Amino acid sequence: MQPDSHKLSPAPDSLQTSVRYAIRVVWSSCRGYAVAVAVCALLGSLLAPVSVVVLGVLVTEINEVLTTGAKAPTSLDWWILLVVAATFVALLVANIERYTRRRLKDVVDFHMENRVMRHAATLDAAAFDDCQTQDIIARVDNTPGLAVVNLFDGAVNVVATVVQLFTLGAVLFWVEPWLTFGLVAAIGPFFLAAYWASRIRHHYVRIKTSKRRWSRYYKRMLTHRDWSKIVKLLSLSSLMNDRRESRVKELFADQQHVSRLELVLNTMASCVILTAIGIALLFASRRAIAGELNVGTFSAFWMAAWKFRQAAGKLGMSVNGIFNARLSLTNLHEFFAVKPNLVDSGTLTPTIRGGIEFRNVSFRYSPNSPLVLANVSLTIAPGEVVALVGPNGAGKSTFAQLISRLYQPTSGCIFVDGISVDDISLEHYYRSIAFVLQNPARFEATAAENIAFGDWTTLNNNPDRIRDVARTAGADEVINALPRGYDTFLGRFFGEHDLSGGQWKRIALAQALASEPRIVILDEPAANLDIKSESLIHAQLQKQIENRTTLLISHHFSTVQMADRIVVLVDGQVVEEGNHDDLLSRGCVYAAMYAAHCNLLGSDVGANVNHVAKDYQNDRHAA
Repeated sequence: MQPDSHKLSPAPDSLQTSVRYAIRVVWSSCRGYAVAVAVCALLGSLLAPVSVVVLGVLVTEINEVLTTGAKAPTSLDWWILLVVAATFVALLVANIERYTRRRLKDVVDFHMENRVMRHAATLDAAAFDDCQTQDIIARVDNTPGLAVVNLFDGAVNVVATVVQLFTLGAVLFWVEPWLTFGLVAAIGPFFLAAYWASRIRHHYVRIKTSKRRWSRYYKRMLTHRDWSKIVKLLSLSSLMNDRRESRVKELFADQQHVSRLELVLNTMASCVILTAIGIALLFASRRAIAGELNVGTFSAFWMAAWKFRQAAGKLGMSVNGIFNARLSLTNLHEFFAVKPNLVDSGTLTPTIRGGIEFRNVSFRYSPNSPLVLANVSLTIAPGEVVALVGPNGAGKSTFAQLISRLYQPTSGCIFVDGISVDDISLEHYYRSIAFVLQNPARFEATAAENIAFGDWTTLNNNPDRIRDVARTAGADEVINALPRGYDTFLGRFFGEHDLSGGQWKRIALAQALASEPRIVILDEPAANLDIKSESLIHAQLQKQIENRTTLLISHHFSTVQMADRIVVLVDGQVVEEGNHDDLLSRGCVYAAMYAAHCNLLGSDVGANVNHVAKDYQNDRHAA
């Protein structure tokens, strides 16, 4: 499914279009907060020069009273009240601005995270297999809206600070016209320092993404519920922690190097403007001593010069933030530029009967990787049960994933009931197919929800139908034994009860059958189960695969022999196909695998497996 490029594509790389993009996003997300932030920032910038002028007049009035001994004029009280009022308004505006900026950040973060997740939902499995894509995802994973917020904040701050510099500059120009030009020129180094600092930091973030992912990986190995057990049993805790520390130390060293460079650049820029301010104050002081400036005017000049320096520093930080945010937007741009190989261009919604045809299908996971399937042609009739067998790495799971449309073939075509799968709507197709993985998904949800996820639209808030599905799949007994039955929250991260492997398999089978699929794929349905659990799963499978096109992937020959036809894959190619007896009589790959299996089990057990499978096949053919 293609993403909506108009809604999802971020701004191009130019600064102007990046700022416009940020403003559009913020405006569409929370225009009220955006207006409040802009108004508060502008008010705050205007209050600074107002306070300078008021303070200058107040100092002049007080100095006149002290030097002449005259009675304090009534206007002095008003000027004092004005200073207090200006201070109060400045504090109020600052508090409102802080609040609105926090709210704006939260809303935009939520808005952008939704966009990122919606786009991620359009990507196919191949996109998440690519390590470069994983690096891109890691860069946008934390607060994806931060770049947009920082760009908007930076733009607002730049405008507000420029207004403040202009008004403060007017005060300075009124006192020392020529020195003011020098102060304005001294702002230039702040722009250069901000630009180069942002370039250095952005380069650091990009080249260190892989190391950061490695450190997270080792942290997960040490803290994950399942992995931490293996790490402890293998006495690898120290090794994993040492490797994590090594990556973190490298990141820390690089971070310090970048921070030192930023310190040098910012210090040099600050020295330039401080020198300019020092020269300006020196000349103003001499004029005041000479009597050319009164105390109030000199005080106003002094405060204006100092606030001018603070505003210049804020402008440099704002420009630095804009450059950083603009460069960070490229991370979002790269993420939204990732397109799925599997595009939902189909519009047909036929009634699926389950006939499958592979026609000269080849597949590789990446352009530089070897072929996993090579020119495979195979036809499966509606309702037929086919088992895929072969050594590890033969392409069995890949074959199943191509049927389920998790991946797009590199070449060749796949047909369902004579229709190219590319022409069938993905959503419609997914509702007609069920895929039970070797390690089924264990959703942190109630038992009822775990089953309802198989057909959420139909089963949500339909407890009777959920129970019917559970009984059909043999999961009802498992669920009724739970502390709160179908309302029991399953899982260990947030849940109250966990299940055994066999119990999860039955939940997964119920989930898969919830949508009444016509095509069922079972990847190692009996893997990691004890004999009793395997027997129960087989009993349920025998009931549920009737009249459904079923693909069995298994190394368990008790499962394989349920099939009407067995297909042997070796190195991505079909080398044999037929029923169990035919393949044994040929004495080729399947016969060798079966003989090895029976030797491991013992001849009596192997014969019993063969007998049970034959009885089941006879029952199917009789039916």
